[in-house]
Amino acid sequence: MMQPVDIAALKTATRLLVQDVGDLAAAASATRVSGAHIARAYDRQFDTTLAPIDVIADLERVGGTPRVTAELARLQGHRLVSLVAAQGRMGRSVAQVLAGASDVGAAYARATEDGRVTAAERAAIITELAELAAAVEAALGVLVTANETE
Repeated sequence: MMQPVDIAALKTATRLLVQDVGDLAAAASATRVSGAHIARAYDRQFDTTLAPIDVIADLERVGGTPRVTAELARLQGHRLVSLVAAQGRMGRSVAQVLAGASDVGAAYARATEDGRVTAAERAAIITELAELAAAVEAALGVLVTANETE
């Protein structure tokens, strides 16, 4: 059975996923559910409400980042890693690492703004760090296998 901190981490990942898509209206237009349903999926007042898996799949496809899927993997003791090394040139893969590092810093800054870090905020930082680690792995794959002309 999932613990409250695990549910909070999934709700945080869902909220971040909605931000990736744009907003609640954009998220609702990309899925079969209403914006209100999606909002309940990340609102901690509705502790037993999570987004259906097909809704998450739709949002992750549109948002471009598998935030909830990565969090589910983390909760099971795994880390989600792309099956294919980063596409494109070395500069793009390094830029993705730098953007990921920025996301970690932003999550940390938000979490420590009030002087304390909640379990949900800690979960959000962990999610961002896991995504950064995946970006680093992908960039290493690109750099190790790159031709000297790339």
